[in-house]
Amino acid sequence: MNMFNNLGLAPSPRLSAPFPAWQQKDIHLVEHAIVLAWQYLRPDAAATLDLNGQTEVEISVKLIDILERMLNAKSIKGFTGRRFSPPVRGQELVDVTAEELEKRPDFSIRLLSSTPYSQHNSLFFECKRISPKRSVADYINEGLIKFCDQRYAWGMSHAGMLAYVQNLTPATQAIIELEKYWVNTPTSFTVPIADPVVERSGSIAVTITKHQRHLPLPSGEVSGGITLRHLWLST
Repeated sequence: MNMFNNLGLAPSPRLSAPFPAWQQKDIHLVEHAIVLAWQYLRPDAAATLDLNGQTEVEISVKLIDILERMLNAKSIKGFTGRRFSPPVRGQELVDVTAEELEKRPDFSIRLLSSTPYSQHNSLFFECKRISPKRSVADYINEGLIKFCDQRYAWGMSHAGMLAYVQNLTPATQAIIELEKYWVNTPTSFTVPIADPVVERSGSIAVTITKHQRHLPLPSGEVSGGITLRHLWLST
C-alpha cells in the first residue's frame, strides 16, 4: 500500500495580513494577567526576588513562567488554556519584507479562536527596562521602533510594550515620560499620530500611543497604523 495515496487536501492559498484586531476584553484579560503575575514577582510578595538587580531577560523568563502557571490554574476568569496559548518567548519570525528571517519579539500570546491561523496573528510584546542607566530613549529606540518599522507585529493593528521600571522613585509614569520624550526629541518616525492617552484596563492604567507605518504588507496592501499599549511595571 502506498502511504502517499491519500495526502489530503492541497494547502489553501497563503492568507495574508492584516489580521483582525482582538476584542478589548481579551486584551484586557492578558494585561490583567501580566499585572497579577508581576505582583507575584515583586520583592514584597511571597517570592522575594530583587527585581532591581535583574536583567530584562531574567525578569521576562520569570514573568512568563508565572503566566503559564496562571493559565493552568485558571487564576483569572477567562484567562485559561482553552482561550489563550501559552506565552511564546523569543519566537523567530520574518519581518514584513521577508528579508530578515530571525526577528524575535520578547513574547507573544495567541488567541486560540483567531483565524486565519498564522504565527503572525498574535498579541506581541516587547519588554524593556527603564532605570537610571536605561532611559526612555532606549525604550523607544531599541523597543517601540521595532513595531513602527515593521520588524514586529506587522500583520496586527495593535501590540504591547512592557517596561520594568527599576530603582526609580517616585514611580515613572508612561504617559508623562513618553510625552516629554516626544516634545524634547522630535523625530519623523516615532511621533504618535495622536497624543498619548490613558485607558483603564480594569483597575490598570495603560497608556495608548498610535504610530504610522510605511512599508506595504506582503499582499501589497497598505499596512495602516499600529496602536501600542504601554504597561509600565514598577519594582
